Amino acid sequence: MKFTVTIPTYNRYDNFLSSTIDQLLEYKNIERIVIVDDDSDDYDKIVSRNWDRVEVYKNEKNLGCYLNKLNTYTHLKEDEWCILLDSDNMLRPEYIEAILKEDEINGLNKNTAYLPTAALPHFNYDHMSGVLITPENFNEIFVPCIAEWNTCNFLLHSSLARKILNTKKKLFDDVLPYNCDGCFINFLIAKGKGNIKFLPGMAYEHRVHDDGHNWYIEDDQGTEFFNNFDWKI
Repeated sequence: MKFTVTIPTYNRYDNFLSSTIDQLLEYKNIERIVIVDDDSDDYDKIVSRNWDRVEVYKNEKNLGCYLNKLNTYTHLKEDEWCILLDSDNMLRPEYIEAILKEDEINGLNKNTAYLPTAALPHFNYDHMSGVLITPENFNEIFVPCIAEWNTCNFLLHSSLARKILNTKKKLFDDVLPYNCDGCFINFLIAKGKGNIKFLPGMAYEHRVHDDGHNWYIEDDQGTEFFNNFDWKI
């Protein structure tokens, strides 16, 4: 099974992105890596590496964390499985192994996003392992802006990515979730009639730093957003 990895980034080449790409290229399952630079000073550095299997795009203007994550999906092909990975994180072998195991046992569903159950070494969500969330039970399980929901480091099919973009454009084009971006993208999945499943053993490496969640200071705006937004599906 082959994957495309999409990476939104902004001024993280030296500290994170360079090592992230070097590590990703060690995985034979990864067929294509798409980097979308959010109009930063790093673009020339990224391009100069001339990595194999890596495509680099630059936004004409800075979109911010949330919109640039969604923008990476505009570069997907018609039929491919995509791992969205923040540029300060790294995949672990068990991340890929969990996906392959799920595919072997249950088969991957193109209308389901597969979420990790650990962001090591700091976060573990084992209590969510194997939980399947549908539009019907979403609001019974979903808790806005807690760690397991505020991640975008997940696997989905390109057809589901297009549903997310369409749902955003039709219903929430003027919404900016600030540092609740991961929660809001998961909300968009359910709102567009997609499913979410937390895969047992699916873990990535989460590198904590001062600008770890967003490249804007958005704590107050994010708190106001998740307190006031109607999360009902």
